[in-house]
Amino acid sequence: MEWSSYENIVNDRLLPCQRLLKEGDPGYNSTNTTLLFLANLGQYPERKWGDFKSISHLMIHQLITAIRTHSIFHRYGFVRMLIWTMDASKTALLPRTVANRRRFTIQAEVACEKIHEVAGAEGGPGKNRRDIALDVASSKRVAMIMEQDGLETPEDRKGAAGEATEEDFTQEGQEVERVDVNGSGRSWRKELKELEGDYKNNKFVRFATGRDGQVGRRSPTKNYARLSHLRTFASQMQKRKAVVDQLLRVGEDLEAAEELALSTKPEHEVAKLRENYKKEVERHPMSVQEGLALASDDRKALAMDPPLLMWDRRTREPIIVEKSEFEPQKPLTLLDLLPRAYSAGLSRTPDSHTYFDFILSCLFLQPRQSIVRGLETLAPGAAADIIPLVPSLHDPKRGGRRNLDQLRVRMLTAEMIEELVVAWENWPFKPSMGEMMMKMGVDRRETPHGRL
Repeated sequence: MEWSSYENIVNDRLLPCQRLLKEGDPGYNSTNTTLLFLANLGQYPERKWGDFKSISHLMIHQLITAIRTHSIFHRYGFVRMLIWTMDASKTALLPRTVANRRRFTIQAEVACEKIHEVAGAEGGPGKNRRDIALDVASSKRVAMIMEQDGLETPEDRKGAAGEATEEDFTQEGQEVERVDVNGSGRSWRKELKELEGDYKNNKFVRFATGRDGQVGRRSPTKNYARLSHLRTFASQMQKRKAVVDQLLRVGEDLEAAEELALSTKPEHEVAKLRENYKKEVERHPMSVQEGLALASDDRKALAMDPPLLMWDRRTREPIIVEKSEFEPQKPLTLLDLLPRAYSAGLSRTPDSHTYFDFILSCLFLQPRQSIVRGLETLAPGAAADIIPLVPSLHDPKRGGRRNLDQLRVRMLTAEMIEELVVAWENWPFKPSMGEMMMKMGVDRRETPHGRL
């Protein structure tokens, strides 16, 4: 369907019972409960469209943008949207780990009061996974809410998340195999388990048999060589996890000590504690450092009130669908989007939206960088001038960190983004609008604010 067909809904007055609303009218920033938008944007095979992974990605992006601009059917008031899309596409809107939180995720969170997965395939798509203990904690919270509301997911539509318990850990502390119908999960665990079973049941031997019928001592069979490789890999992963867990505990203890030390010790002593911990972390390989950063971010994201990720704010578990229920046999997911008005800080002036887009486009070029480094990509001196004007960055109760070198861009909350936009808008040394547009690679003439 062409995008113009949505515009024709309004232009051709195809909904004569609906009244077009203007800014200031009652209901302009409220939900229109008399309309519901339902779309099937599933496409297989998916085809790339410009900078978007697929046409469905483009359409969802346009629908989110339409909320901000009050365009198409949102001119009648905000319209709730139920969207079917490829299951693998839900990560952009509803990530289950901070590692997948991107620029578009923030844009959707700001534009929607709720993004809920009504139905979808088992497991989260993509290769990134967080510690299963966090998934268990998240699922238990949802189970309590559903029990209080007297709701229960049908047995044949429950997934592993709906039955998650602390028993989801092996004796070695490793994760159990997770179901992932998209085939992009950690399939090596399943392969290792199968090979271990086959070897135990004598379905293959350790050494290959030579031409003379004798067993060669230095020629392992193909299956055993693979088993040995996976055993070594699993051992390395477990050792890395143990190191990450230890550093994580030390880091959390340090943060607790910092809170106490800030009121009893000079700043330079606190800085010394941070420096010692930084040196300890940097002694380890980059894989350990990256694993530590992600583990720390995921734990903090879930501990926030409300949780940082929309996925962890859910009050219902999605019902599980099977790929065999679709044709072609590729699973779809049903997303429920409830739009809302942009906050006052993001709507102060006509240019506020442009500042919002500019800040996100620069910061999320590298989501794993610290907010200090990220702000320096906006303009020279931006970090030093703007950080003092954004109090939430330093407030642990609002998702911030005392040590901003440990606050990564992917951990920014909607509140932080709003404060950043307001501070940027008031900063006298910010680049001109034309310069910002050039840096984003956008022609000013294509924006709703006029020409260059």
